This record gives sequence, C-alpha cells and structure tokens, in this order.
Amino acid sequence: MRPSVAVRCIGAMVLCALLPAVSAQLRVESFRENEHYAALSVPTANDAGTVVVQELFSYACIHCHAFESALADWVEGLPSDVRFERVPAVFNRAWMLLAEAYYVAEVCGVLDVTHDAMFSAIHEQGRSFRDAEAIADFYADTVRGSLSGRCRSRQDFLAAFDSHEVASSVQQALALGRVWQVGGVPTLVVAGTWRTEGRMAGSNAAMLDVVDHLLRRARTDAVAGVGVSDR
Repeated sequence: MRPSVAVRCIGAMVLCALLPAVSAQLRVESFRENEHYAALSVPTANDAGTVVVQELFSYACIHCHAFESALADWVEGLPSDVRFERVPAVFNRAWMLLAEAYYVAEVCGVLDVTHDAMFSAIHEQGRSFRDAEAIADFYADTVRGSLSGRCRSRQDFLAAFDSHEVASSVQQALALGRVWQVGGVPTLVVAGTWRTEGRMAGSNAAMLDVVDHLLRRARTDAVAGVGVSDR
C-alpha cells in the first residue's frame, strides 16, 4: 500500500526539520587537527574533572571586541564540567598595560562592571589609555555606584596596579602566550592541549564550533584514560 499524501508530507517535514541539525553535526565533526586546530607542543595544566577553555585576548583588539558578544552567549551555556578563563595577550608594552588593567579589575572584583566598559571605551568611544593613572581614573568612574568589588577610588586601583597579585598574573599570561605560540587574538585553548583561532576555524564565530568538538574529544579521552603524552 502506497503511503498517503498526508503521510508523505509529514515525512518530508520531519526530514526538513532534521537536516539543519544533521548538517551542523557533520560540519562540527569534520574538524581536523592541523587544519582547524593544532595540538600544543608543550601542553599546559588542566584541572582534574574539569575542562578549562581559555581565551587569549586584548582590549586593544577590535576582533576580540566583535567576538565578545558571541563568546559571552556561548559561555553562558557551558556545562558544569567546563570552566572558562580569559588570558590577556602581552604582545607589546601597550598591551601589557591593558593586561595589567584586566588583572587589576580581577583583583578588585569589578570585572563584571569594567570588562565590557573597557572594550566600549576603546573601540566605540575612541579612548586610549597610556598609563595606570588613566585607567585608575576610568575604573573609579565606571564602578561609581556599583555594589560589587573592593576597589572604589582612584587610589584603590592604583594600589592594585602595584600589587604582587597583578604582577604575577601578568607574568603568567606572558608565559602562556609564549608556550601556546600564539601570533594573533582572539585565540582559544582547550584543556591546555589544543589551540584554535579564526584563521584556522574559518571565522572567529566558527572557533566556538571547533571548541565544542574539542570538548567532546577531551571528555572521550578522559573516559578512555588517554593522557597528554598518549595523544
């Protein structure tokens, strides 16, 4: 018995609904090492039981600013076994100051207020920050009225710039950028083992698909008991 027209139409509708999901899955699973991502020659540490995803970025980078919205949405949907971290890039003296600014905000507990504001100030308002004093002024104005964080005044932020915590964090960021052999930002590193960037993935937005693929691989390797030295 031939299927009725209604049955054939329903079947076609179901197939059409499934095609985008199937296409997306095939695209994600087609990512290949040394083409869409690279294995780090010197893997860095990853927490046991947690997969760490790290973004190397800079407030000075217009591409990082453009990528921020999509990245933030993706981070919102991460499962409990994945932790996301930002690592400011230190490619030159000007970027080192902005790396210090990131860690000052972190030490002061005001990143939730200052992070987007820094991107906006530089890329939408055309502001430039040439020294710690200018950033301390900006941060003090930005957090005014906010209930978060322990730094409120210009003096608080300047003290954080001179802190051991900030100096140590900047040195660690500098070391990670070198170990990861990163030549541009934004770059994403998964499980301290793989690195991808927009040029490799096809676009900055496509990096997130590559990272999703690598997260699945990291979980599979963990279940199989595959260590860094076995890859």
